[in-house]
Amino acid sequence: ITGAVAWQDLTWMLVGLVGYFIIYIAIYSQNLRFIEIFEHEFNHAITALLTFLTLREFRVFPDGENSNYVATEGGSSCLVTLAPYFLPILTIPLLLIHPFIMDSLIPTIDVLIGLTMGFHYAALAKEFHPRQTDLQKQTMPFSVVITLLFNTVILVLVISVVVDNIRLTFDYLREAFARSFG
Repeated sequence: ITGAVAWQDLTWMLVGLVGYFIIYIAIYSQNLRFIEIFEHEFNHAITALLTFLTLREFRVFPDGENSNYVATEGGSSCLVTLAPYFLPILTIPLLLIHPFIMDSLIPTIDVLIGLTMGFHYAALAKEFHPRQTDLQKQTMPFSVVITLLFNTVILVLVISVVVDNIRLTFDYLREAFARSFG
């Protein structure tokens, strides 16, 4: 990917990404805790709905670690359980509208994509630990592999959308698949 993309094409996204970490440090991460918890549980809920599970309950309480959860009918899956660790749910709508935005607004959307990716990576760094019940359910080795794999593919997809060359994602996947047998 780095050979196929000019860094200057990612400037605004990188401004947003770095900007998020500056904001994160400046306003202290504790002030973002409720938003992080909400996004985490929202990610479970959206992924459950996308995998045709029925959502039974969605709870987010900022002070209670164990009182935050999403309950579904029909069980769950590893995708639903691990989604908050690999799926930047706040970035997805921006990626979907990116191709349809006027050229003059592209830098703004790219900054927002960077900000939301920064949010995702900061939350991932904070939440990905052996005591996390989601990761314990799926086992830590499996969770690490799935999280690394999906985060890589999604980052390639995000870069492809930002540089307006979706073919990069398919080229990356084809090449990675071919190399995996080597």
